[in-house]
Amino acid sequence: MSKVPAHRAVIVDLMKRGFIDSYAISAENERGWISMTAESKDEIYDILSDSPLYEYFYIEIDQLMVYDRAMAFTPKVMLN
Repeated sequence: MSKVPAHRAVIVDLMKRGFIDSYAISAENERGWISMTAESKDEIYDILSDSPLYEYFYIEIDQLMVYDRAMAFTPKVMLN
């Protein structure tokens, strides 16, 4: 648990840099789902290896064919 704040910082950084589209963790079974943009599976492993929790991950990678989400239909807010 002591590594979780540093892990969260890595996740937020990857979201800001456009690598992670969505991130969710189950409260019931310690399982998580990450939707990412990358050129290859090797790149995904490399990106996720920055997490201090990486050694605890069991990673399964599936290439998505369709990914819809409600936020995609909401206009982006632009602050001037």
